[in-house]
Amino acid sequence: MANAVERISQMANCLLFFSRWRNAECFVVINDTLRQKIRLRAGRATAPSAAIIDSQSVKTDEQANWRGYDAGKKIKGRKRHILVDTLGLLLEAKVLTADVQDRDAAKYY
Repeated sequence: MANAVERISQMANCLLFFSRWRNAECFVVINDTLRQKIRLRAGRATAPSAAIIDSQSVKTDEQANWRGYDAGKKIKGRKRHILVDTLGLLLEAKVLTADVQDRDAAKYY
């Protein structure tokens, strides 16, 4: 039993640090810094001049707070939209309702 309590305490501690880092946008800073260094090593400018957007539809259950219908794939749920540069490095990611098309999702970036 003591082991289970210790494990829960460790998980709570991990969640606390993750939440702090997410709220402080540490992951955004890390991603931006790494992307810029990789682009420099590839002989490119640090800021990309072009980007590519793509999405993946994901089913959600009936209890989901917000979801939409992707008529092309016949899926009720959400879409994960990612924006990458021409090297395939992540610029940004968004989760929207499934009824949002890629061209419309681009407005959120």
